[in-house]
Amino acid sequence: MEKSISGYSIHQAYAWMIKEMKEAGNLEGLRNTSNFIDLYLLCDEPELFDDCIRMFRETGFVVGYQECAPGGNPNQVQTQVIDTIIKGDKKWATNYLAVYDFPWGDELVRGSQKGTKKESVDVARAASQLENRDVFVLIGKSPDGFPRCSAQCLYKPSPKQTPGLYKFIW
Repeated sequence: MEKSISGYSIHQAYAWMIKEMKEAGNLEGLRNTSNFIDLYLLCDEPELFDDCIRMFRETGFVVGYQECAPGGNPNQVQTQVIDTIIKGDKKWATNYLAVYDFPWGDELVRGSQKGTKKESVDVARAASQLENRDVFVLIGKSPDGFPRCSAQCLYKPSPKQTPGLYKFIW
């Protein structure tokens, strides 16, 4: 399957495409909507595009690339900030979380965020044995009973700016 959609960036176009498909109730063969690859980040030689697309389609990834570049934004300030005011006391809960390979890593062990160290360690040990990788359990705080979002930085397009056209293949 393939679909072209316009947007100001490839990530925005992909998000809009997924939202549009979910609202229509038809994800048209998408196995996992988070498996998205920007083709230009992997392959800079156009003669290899077909091979890359074929390989990633077989593994369940959505491959996207730019067909038409977006126009630039001439605004001096290109964002708008919206603050979220949270009234009342803020309580924080202690949580434990496991990550792969090194303590400052960003690859999380699925299902490892737990309220106790023992629960998180149990999940981490199972993941370590299953994947033959080092796993580290980290302690942290998360909000309890209030939203984490305290501000939003929204992109503010210019009326003179034109969106680009992006093609997605899966």
